[in-house]
Amino acid sequence: MMRKLLLLSLILLLLVLSSCSAGDPVREDFYTTNIRNSSDIYNSGNIYTDSLIRYDSGGDGGYWHEYNIDAFSASPGTSGATVIPSNVSSLGGYRLDNIGEYLYFTIYVEDDWDGATEGIVEIWFEVNVDNTGGAVTDTVEISVECYHKIVGELGNTVISLEGSTIVGQSDQHELFKQTVLIGSIRANEVISFRLNLNTVFSEVDNIIVNYVEFKYQTPYPALEVP
Repeated sequence: MMRKLLLLSLILLLLVLSSCSAGDPVREDFYTTNIRNSSDIYNSGNIYTDSLIRYDSGGDGGYWHEYNIDAFSASPGTSGATVIPSNVSSLGGYRLDNIGEYLYFTIYVEDDWDGATEGIVEIWFEVNVDNTGGAVTDTVEISVECYHKIVGELGNTVISLEGSTIVGQSDQHELFKQTVLIGSIRANEVISFRLNLNTVFSEVDNIIVNYVEFKYQTPYPALEVP
């Protein structure tokens, strides 16, 4: 009797498994509130390959394509910027305390850019002096020089930008983040960046750049390639 019950259970299990297939659609919501054609997620019972396309409430790309650059990976060229090792109070990076000291890095804007929004450079830095005796309005001004080029161009399109962050009466090694908008980006272009501390307009003229991120908006999630 026990053997018959086991055999019957096995047959029922096989029948259930045979009724399912890998082609059955997954009926969960794949960002449908952010897809422009949410009614087209399913096609003859199958999920469209572009069902993860996503836009924000303003119609711009709903994802961020990011390039992360730790300061130690950026190049000072021959400008004289000094490496500061990580220690108990500083994240480490490059010290900038002269207007002629630079950091360089390069990124590529892929064709997944949404075609409308600006790029963003975010710069994390530490104040490298005790400014507790300064004014509450003291700032750090970072200059960002951008060199744009796409295939076939002979010269660069050069754009000069300036960021400003109020650091106030900060103590040494207090961490801040500065955001600079990068306009006029194009798909499939290479952009080289040059950063420097504008010691002419900054009340605090000694910082350590720890980390930099460049990002732009895209409607497509990043693909993993083997």
